[in-house]
Amino acid sequence: DESVAMMTTVATNLACVVSVPLVVWLVLSEQVEIDAVEQFKKLSFLVVFPLIVAQLMRRMGCRDWADRQRARISSLAQLGILLMVVFGAAASGVATHDSTFSGVSQVWWAGFCLLVTVLGIHLLALIFGVFLASSAGLSRPRRIAVGIAGSQKTLMVGLQIAIDCGVSVVPMLIYHVGQLTLDTWIAQRWKDREND
Repeated sequence: DESVAMMTTVATNLACVVSVPLVVWLVLSEQVEIDAVEQFKKLSFLVVFPLIVAQLMRRMGCRDWADRQRARISSLAQLGILLMVVFGAAASGVATHDSTFSGVSQVWWAGFCLLVTVLGIHLLALIFGVFLASSAGLSRPRRIAVGIAGSQKTLMVGLQIAIDCGVSVVPMLIYHVGQLTLDTWIAQRWKDREND
């Protein structure tokens, strides 16, 4: 159901925009000077506002045009993500330039631990979302939608917070690539199981 999926996406992004600056402020206020209200405003403009405008445009008659231009719009969206990754990687390189890794094996080990951690966090969030949706008595398709949408992290939110806090964006990038890869595989498994 397209409207349920879109409402879930908007609600998830709004929850991120509200909760992430508050959590960052509570956890990192001793180490990083961050204004939670300013972050909320910035993320609302960068994340929630475009989603609301897109939904309004679909409801005002742009739906057919957008459906016909799906390939071009998707390519532009992928280009936007690529640009965010490039700028984020550049900012991360500046932030981690003075890192204290003493050798290649230490970098590989740290990378492996980071990969396992972010993928584990994503999987736990997905399982928790499915569990909560199941506890609420939602149908199987809606449980899947809640699980996947609830475990997604908007790349823009993560990159903006990391850049403003002056920390590495590499965990955000790994999480984003990991969520796309894992969720594609998991969604295909759920689809195959449904068809059996």
